[in-house]
Amino acid sequence: MRGKVGFQVPQDATGLVFVFDAEVFGTGKVFVELGSEPIAVEPPAELAGEQEQATFAVGDIVEIGDLTLVVNEVTSPAGDDFNKPDAGNKFVVVDVTLQNKGSETRAISSMLQMHLKDATGQRYDLDLMASVASGGTTPDGEIAAGEKIRGQVGFQIPEDAQGLVFVFDADVFGYGKVLVALP
Repeated sequence: MRGKVGFQVPQDATGLVFVFDAEVFGTGKVFVELGSEPIAVEPPAELAGEQEQATFAVGDIVEIGDLTLVVNEVTSPAGDDFNKPDAGNKFVVVDVTLQNKGSETRAISSMLQMHLKDATGQRYDLDLMASVASGGTTPDGEIAAGEKIRGQVGFQIPEDAQGLVFVFDADVFGYGKVLVALP
């Protein structure tokens, strides 16, 4: 996962150190001296200890405990005069079906459980305007035992984003994340 973290500091602050507290993982803290001038580096293509994750394809039926997930299709609607992507961006809409094969009702939240990632690890969260541009509705709410729900989850991403992956975070059910490679 990739992202930016911002802080507000006094203009004359010096000797800044970024601290990542990995204590929740039981590995301690990491300290990175930031130096006196702004700097940018390209993210590495691979990280030490990185593990390959199982990635599914559009149309695959993915079993996640008592849930089944299928990415039915991926579209890129242009929008309209009132609802269009920002300059340099495009809408991407992922049409999904979820089915509850269990005996208990499950709650689904596209905002909390679904996002896109690109090849650099940059994360893109739900964009309601992109979802509206699809002409459908997001797959949110409770799914009763045996019930299916279908919906369209929209995102706004840079036009040149590559290697898109749809991520469904089923961790609220104790099953981890499901990754679906998008064309």
